[in-house]
Amino acid sequence: MVVTVYEKPVIGYVSYMGCNMYFDKDGTVVESSTRVLAGIPMISGLKFSSIVLGSKLDVGNSEIFGRILELTQAFDKYDITSDKIYFDSQGNVTLTIGSVRVMLGSCDNLTDTLFELKQIMPKLAGRKGTLHMEDFTEDKKSIIFEKD
Repeated sequence: MVVTVYEKPVIGYVSYMGCNMYFDKDGTVVESSTRVLAGIPMISGLKFSSIVLGSKLDVGNSEIFGRILELTQAFDKYDITSDKIYFDSQGNVTLTIGSVRVMLGSCDNLTDTLFELKQIMPKLAGRKGTLHMEDFTEDKKSIIFEKD
């Protein structure tokens, strides 16, 4: 008998009652821990009332997990490390990368925006502030950095 086990990759975690609740691409909570796993971003701004290990995280909008997966896959592709991903009530995305907040907005053109972010990040090393990329498109390359 051969048993093959496929581990579902963890794409993010939420903090809940002093624990970090890690979830997979479907939003299923797969691990609970007090420690932070390296390379896994904290997801904030999600609304939920309770969490059950082994069950899907009920956030009201299951499409959010697809967006989180898309972001984390793009992070891998462009070698970007984000400590935190924040979703506001309108679905706009803000990343925290070190001491820089990156306002992505609705992320309609995520691939182009994150590619451009990868090019900009070396210039922001050691800086603190907010990078506004909400209006960035292939045609309109408007990016503003505000120092804190």
